[in-house]
Amino acid sequence: INSWVTRAVAGEGFYYAPDPSSQVVCSIGGNVAENSGGVHCLKYGVTSNHVLGLEVVLPDGTTTQLGNGLAESCELDLRGAFIGSEGTLGIATAITLRLLRAPECVNVLLADFATMEAAGEAVRSVTASGLLPAGMEIMDNVTINAVNDFFGYDEYPRDAAAVLLIELDGQDAEVQASAERADALCRAAGARGLRRAQDPKECAVLWKGRKSAFSAVGKITPTYYVQDGVVPRSSLPSVLAAIERLSQEHGLPVANVFHAGDGNLHPLILYSLDQPDVERSVKELGAAILRVCLDAGGSIS
Repeated sequence: INSWVTRAVAGEGFYYAPDPSSQVVCSIGGNVAENSGGVHCLKYGVTSNHVLGLEVVLPDGTTTQLGNGLAESCELDLRGAFIGSEGTLGIATAITLRLLRAPECVNVLLADFATMEAAGEAVRSVTASGLLPAGMEIMDNVTINAVNDFFGYDEYPRDAAAVLLIELDGQDAEVQASAERADALCRAAGARGLRRAQDPKECAVLWKGRKSAFSAVGKITPTYYVQDGVVPRSSLPSVLAAIERLSQEHGLPVANVFHAGDGNLHPLILYSLDQPDVERSVKELGAAILRVCLDAGGSIS
């Protein structure tokens, strides 16, 4: 299981960077099959950036080794071709992972906004300034309220149109300076309020809602259909406005929770199978959302 890797090496001062929201239940083998990302993919990359070697059983039953245990190699990267192949090329039976040294200091900022456009502007401002957060994540109002209901207490402001989580890590002096800069940029973009967590337990509390978002939404709707598209960061405000418009046109609510730092959207179309002909409407809305992503210069991830 993904989270078991960090748990096994944390006492030695290391951790495994890729951290999908499902990291407490998803397997490393599954992460390799899907080339999974996670909150920290903005700064540290996805699974492919953290797998050094693979023992693989091919379709004819033979066993082979892909990768040589080095982060960089001059040979043909069959390891990289296998990662993300979704089981079509073989089965990984042993995986050698790259570990990172745990950072000296971690801060998490939570900014809330009256509009999604303002939250998108904050993301644009932070990245344009040259700061490189470990992660930047946004949750919209539907998701905020679902998470608060899921927890049974209000961790995030219920009336916010969006909340933005920014994690900064590195050496202490670097993090302090970066956090102050990010704070100022968020306020300039229109943040109504801003919290800063510096204690590891406080940081974990702020991230808990984002990590639980899919489960929380699943508690308020019997079924949902997840989309996965990437758009340029500069297009975030217009794309999110288009998703809201499409949601209203199709009469289906959409919850947005996404990797804002690299423009990776996860719109969740909420519906009930009791609604007549709902699956056709859901698929049409999903296709329309992904067309918006492509038209904005993005891709289907």
